Amino acid sequence: MGGGGSTSAKMAGGKSTQQSAAEVGSGKERTASSSERKGNSQQILLLGSAGVGKTTILKQLMACWGKGFSDEQKTQAVLAIRKNIVTFGEHLVRFAAEDGSYNVSDETVEKAETLEGINLGAEDDAKNEQIGQLIATILKDEGVIAARPELKADNIDDQLVYDSVLNFLPKIDEVFSKEFVPSLHDIIVLRHPTKDITYCDIVWRGNEFRIKDVGGQIQHRESWRGAFAETDVVMFIVSLDDYNRVESKKNRLMEARELFKEIVQTDELKKCPIVVLLNKEDLFRKKVIKESLSQCPAFGDKAERREGENDEDYTERALKYVFEYFRQTYCKYADMKEGDAAAIERYCTCATDDNFVSNSMMAVFKTFLTQANNSLANAGL
Repeated sequence: MGGGGSTSAKMAGGKSTQQSAAEVGSGKERTASSSERKGNSQQILLLGSAGVGKTTILKQLMACWGKGFSDEQKTQAVLAIRKNIVTFGEHLVRFAAEDGSYNVSDETVEKAETLEGINLGAEDDAKNEQIGQLIATILKDEGVIAARPELKADNIDDQLVYDSVLNFLPKIDEVFSKEFVPSLHDIIVLRHPTKDITYCDIVWRGNEFRIKDVGGQIQHRESWRGAFAETDVVMFIVSLDDYNRVESKKNRLMEARELFKEIVQTDELKKCPIVVLLNKEDLFRKKVIKESLSQCPAFGDKAERREGENDEDYTERALKYVFEYFRQTYCKYADMKEGDAAAIERYCTCATDDNFVSNSMMAVFKTFLTQANNSLANAGL
């Protein structure tokens, strides 16, 4: 989607907004002045580990069914994209130079060192263009090019940066130019850690929703309880790609399950229906046929591919295993009475898909409304 085009964000009954791509989105989400319930809106709480795609989902909903983004947020998006590129360039050159086997030139190393602590001012167009040209030159070093496929992130924050930057490397000069206006796709694929609780009000088929997104980093979870009040539905996001990822010696999918266990036992959320979004389905489908789900200790040998099983059948079985992993946790630890049906639904998604809302979220919101109506009926209202 180009930077100067016009995009209609009317999606199957959602609130229609007419916005140019220049007006859409930033990585810095709108924060409401209060977490209090807005009128009769349904309160949806986004939860999940760091890096699973919560903020990407929020941005998609804001772009299609929300009120858009402020000028300040658009400016912050451009700065965040540039900052990610600078960080990536620094890390890549440092890795290549320290490894010693990539023959990175001394001149490239010296240029990369000038990026450390550099100030990306929004108003200094000439300086920003110079920084872009510097990074483009650094990344053309043959040793740096050779090292790029081997650069591994040490933590989830760096992983978010590396994943995001891949979308912008082919157009570095454009990104650092004063004319650069990010497209809707640019905004969606921009990744950075969420450190604060943020809010977004949307309207879908005449129904109002307030979406609350909280940071997934461990160090910020003590602030979560402030967002739990008056929650109607929990949307728990799981990254399917995490099944064989390890951070701090912990399998990330298993760590997500432990977090989910805590959530379903939380007093404020025990009565809330839960929608589990198995996100990053596109990455999972490509990876699991080469790297078995059995690499996750939670599944072991039962998740190995069976003799004669084709790619599609194995992938579908693996997806069911992952959902069952969370469904069984819900059934075991949620406050359920004997005979109760588990109020948990599963959807597989790809939050960076340009058609994410029409492909995935319409079905999710139908579920929200059904569950809300059931809750009212059970309460005799």
